[in-house]
Amino acid sequence: MKITFVGKYPPIVGGESTKLYWLAKKLGEKGHECSIVSDCQEREDKAILNLEDLNYLQPKNVNLYSTSLVSLEMNERQFKTERLADLSIKAVGKKDSDLIIGWYLLPYGSAASIASQYTGKDYILQHAGSDMKNFFGSQNLKSFLLNQFASARSIMSYPSYFNAFSKGKENVFFHNPKIDQKGFEECPEFNRPDYLQNRKLITFLGKISESKGALDLLNAYCLMGESKEYTLVYIGEGKIKKDLQKIVNERNLQNVFFLSPVPTWRVPGILRLSDVFFLGERGFYVKNHFSRKGIEAMLCRSPLIISYEMKNKGAYTKLIDGENCIGVDPRDTKQLSGKLKQLLGDESFSENVRRRGYEFACQSNKDFDSYVDNVENYLKEISSNNK
Repeated sequence: MKITFVGKYPPIVGGESTKLYWLAKKLGEKGHECSIVSDCQEREDKAILNLEDLNYLQPKNVNLYSTSLVSLEMNERQFKTERLADLSIKAVGKKDSDLIIGWYLLPYGSAASIASQYTGKDYILQHAGSDMKNFFGSQNLKSFLLNQFASARSIMSYPSYFNAFSKGKENVFFHNPKIDQKGFEECPEFNRPDYLQNRKLITFLGKISESKGALDLLNAYCLMGESKEYTLVYIGEGKIKKDLQKIVNERNLQNVFFLSPVPTWRVPGILRLSDVFFLGERGFYVKNHFSRKGIEAMLCRSPLIISYEMKNKGAYTKLIDGENCIGVDPRDTKQLSGKLKQLLGDESFSENVRRRGYEFACQSNKDFDSYVDNVENYLKEISSNNK
């Protein structure tokens, strides 16, 4: 098959970009030609790539086409949807395509629907949790999105919205992405900077925001008291990053560091080095949001501290506090500080959580190849019905 994806893609960071990357990579390895159309080169919220990263950006049978601000006139910048549609049309013209998949409603789904109209290729929509929350409830967008869903050849839906879509449309695919454990193991090691050598790492990865527990973690770290034995590392960008940096400077904290976002294929290397991985989402505005970062951390044998809010979702409901994870209320600074001390100070306990967490993740994430086979068969069926 020849598939055109329009969506978030590295160096854009985040869950949807990661899912698309690993799926397209595997489909490419299986012989399918994947064209990725994205705005990844013009986005501000992206990772910085080095020369080695370019080898990972376009794996076998995957070709990336990205919009760019470099050649644009000022009056063209605002028309991102149209520019993505234009690039999608060009990609289909160059490589041909059996299907166009718009991954994330705006602007990618909209661009996919426009490209479908002008190329005669059917399109599929893949939503996320955040875009359904942000866009679908808007009275200024709802009619447009309802018609976009209705005209799509099919919908790829995550479990949280599958039942809702199934009631109104025949072709709805139950999309439950898995993590490519073998691919994770083949990812490069992370080159630890000198200032992180010989220290245990407490790792925060993702959007640095209050609802992700970023401030909670810093408060707990301060309560622990600084030590040359451990270091707190924030990796990413976010609304309160500057606020946290200000606190660090004001308190003259010597062992708290902020690193730029890293591309998808460098995340496993960081997780393998982490002695504590913190997944502290609480009070998040998307109530049914599920983060895979905890599973990723456990697959890389990093001990997981997880908020009770996240622990009550999806696969995490089967986690056992004190055995394969550490559950906390991140806003309880004293509790979080104590759990951090326990993991960092008790080698036997930490190793047990590390081992059992890995076993749990392997069990709950098994059959990545079967997952890709299901997506492949579904796309083949949709494609064949179009001919």
